[in-house]
Amino acid sequence: MKSPSLSIFFCIALVIIDSSFGFWISDERVRGPDSAASLGRGYAMTANSFLSQCLEVNTTSSPSFDYYYEFSFISPSDTNTMLESTLAQYSDSFSYGKVKNIVKSTIDGREKNGNVQNTQNNKKKKYHILGNMKINRYYSSILESTARMSGKALTLLDKGDYVGFFKTCGTTYIRSIRRFQEVAVVFTFTTCSETLANQYYSCVERSSFGGVDDLCQSGDGDGENKKNLDDTDCTDTFDDIKRTLSIKIEAFGLGLTNNNGTLVVASLNEFNDVMKTAYTAMTRREYKSEEHAGKVHSMEVIHWTNNLSFQIASKMGSKPILRFAPLDQIPRARNGRCQQGGVEDDFGYCCSAEEQIDLADDEEEERGVGITEVDGSDGAGPGKYFEFNLTEWDSYFGSSGCSGNFEIKQCRSGSGERWVGEVIIWIAHDVCYGRRNEGQAEGQWNIGDAIVKKSADCVTKECDKKKCLLCQPTRPIPTSIMKHNAEVNGEFLAMMDLMSKSNDYDLSRVTKCVKKLKTQINADSSSNYRYLTPISGGIQQKVAIKELLMILDPTGDDGLTTLARYETSEYKSMFADRCYSALYTGEDHDLSDGATIEDSQFFFANPYHEHEECSYSSCTYAGARWDRDNPKGGCVRGILKNGPKYTNSPVAAKDSSCVKIFNRKTRERKCKYAQEDLVELQHKVKTCWESNSVVKDNPNFRLDPVGLVEAFCLGDIDESSRDIASQQSRIRIDQMARSCTGYHELCDDSIENSTRCPDDYFCYDGTALLGKKTCEPANTKEIGESCLEHRSCKRHESKTYCVYKDNLGYEACMERKKNGDEC
Repeated sequence: MKSPSLSIFFCIALVIIDSSFGFWISDERVRGPDSAASLGRGYAMTANSFLSQCLEVNTTSSPSFDYYYEFSFISPSDTNTMLESTLAQYSDSFSYGKVKNIVKSTIDGREKNGNVQNTQNNKKKKYHILGNMKINRYYSSILESTARMSGKALTLLDKGDYVGFFKTCGTTYIRSIRRFQEVAVVFTFTTCSETLANQYYSCVERSSFGGVDDLCQSGDGDGENKKNLDDTDCTDTFDDIKRTLSIKIEAFGLGLTNNNGTLVVASLNEFNDVMKTAYTAMTRREYKSEEHAGKVHSMEVIHWTNNLSFQIASKMGSKPILRFAPLDQIPRARNGRCQQGGVEDDFGYCCSAEEQIDLADDEEEERGVGITEVDGSDGAGPGKYFEFNLTEWDSYFGSSGCSGNFEIKQCRSGSGERWVGEVIIWIAHDVCYGRRNEGQAEGQWNIGDAIVKKSADCVTKECDKKKCLLCQPTRPIPTSIMKHNAEVNGEFLAMMDLMSKSNDYDLSRVTKCVKKLKTQINADSSSNYRYLTPISGGIQQKVAIKELLMILDPTGDDGLTTLARYETSEYKSMFADRCYSALYTGEDHDLSDGATIEDSQFFFANPYHEHEECSYSSCTYAGARWDRDNPKGGCVRGILKNGPKYTNSPVAAKDSSCVKIFNRKTRERKCKYAQEDLVELQHKVKTCWESNSVVKDNPNFRLDPVGLVEAFCLGDIDESSRDIASQQSRIRIDQMARSCTGYHELCDDSIENSTRCPDDYFCYDGTALLGKKTCEPANTKEIGESCLEHRSCKRHESKTYCVYKDNLGYEACMERKKNGDEC
């Protein structure tokens, strides 16, 4: 069966394989101004994150540099091949984007004007002269013989806190950096003469190497050299070119300098001085900090596992980790005989007598708990319930008091695994009973069936001797494999840490935005109907402050962020915490029981994807929440990343997979976050969202709370909310509010100009409890206004009902109605 995390493992593994002895990154991940690469700094490749400086760099190798200074001329008469060749010269340049736009505009302009009649005005064409000076500085690398790890990083490794180390220092560190410095100049002018344009290009090129000759001057003397002589219809001169001339300069990665030069050019005479200033700024080092001047173009990263200091401090390989040898590596007996003095086991394998284990010793453990009787006492046929020995159960599962829910595997003699899921056990008349927690039916259990832990294997071959010997020789895990596992696990941890921080950050941003909106409304009640202009994202329409608030806080009491906090907490408990624990101490059936190693060394024993707790690829995306509905485990998108378009499925239909707590009063294990509370909260959120015009008017755009915050709430709300909604828009917004429990309109006939409830609502008098009258859905009136006094109305399958104070679910409520009780 394919591992659910196989695709992610391949992605991480490919990165690891390529970077075993250094991996060069040469793209926008390191070239952006927000990427602060420095020698010795930690870096996580999968998460693309720069982390702490955990390697103290004392000395570096002396860098070398290559120098380039060249000019190019772009003419409307150039063929597409010539233009593409010019563009290719700038493929490794920071000014590539600007040159690409010039080439594109030249091609587009030629195609647009290709059939235009040749009049004097149309003969004017645009020309470009490109000047580019570059320095490529490389061989700036750490001398690792003199570098040492920081004291705090060594402390983490000494304690065996590999999770903390990789989260702080990354999975790799930067060993070498290649830097580029560049000055790009673009001369743009128009003329009707191709010959004159080429002459001017020659002047510009010569001026950059030491001044301008007489040909390039434009004085009052003989003008033959400055005029166009090849076209009697064109009378342009250099003076005409200069009147249309624009000069743009871009500089990248320059160092500071105290000389009096300038990078501003106004004429050809000044151009040479500008380029001299640029060269000085590229090469002169007046401050120690300028030793690393230049824009990062690429960097070499190397895994910590290839660093000698890390290998020593992590104690990797200092104590052997023994793993049971795979069966295909254990020699088989031939004709009933073993070679080289081996002893044949009961399954045809050969090994020494010391390497054989007796399966009969642990067969009782593997068999688990036996079913002693099946029952159908409620009138159903046998096999719906099972009976068992409590002492045997507690010995295998731990003390239970014959009560609780357990994840188990059902085994049947001769056929192996029968069923995997959750059972519930209880005691009645001094007999322990059990059944499936869901979907129980007759014929599910047979006498002689065995119940084992979910992670255990069913015994399919009984030992028919007093002994049942099996060869299980051990082999130490090679250090190279341990290094690979550390690299893969480290990348996985870095990715998980990024996802966790992203989830916390999203929750924080939504919470702050809600607070900001409410503060604005409290300061100025008219702000409800002021429009916010989007500052980012794909939303094209404006949104009123009240509209946005009803999406980010549909219940009016921070219900959305409360639900998101529940999801984040359960995600961390059910996935992240279990995965981190498994990397250190997770049960591993391949490791030898006789291996005496520290728990932290288990981190090197297996890659993360071999631990079931870490194998859910669906949980490795930002905004994920634990999926209660899936008995096999996994995640789905959470409420903050889902948005209105993806809320058709319930938060969770079952409590089979959730964070459990023990209720000391009822002596029961239950979900920390009650199922009915989550479903009710999501229903309120969904009902409010479905009535919102922002959702209705953007059917093809995924509107999630995080996206809305990014679009409307990152700037100054007071500054971005200038327009006021019309009276018709206000009425529309107020109608939407009727579907949001936190924004129910007030209604009171005794109050002048009071809002009248719409036809499908009634005015509920909640003065005694709430101090106000509100418009409520009409169908809640059918079940009695006393329900509204306790604010306990709930919906199930389009029906509204009132629950008891003990918070009974819908089904239990209906059962009471059958018995004549009022619900």
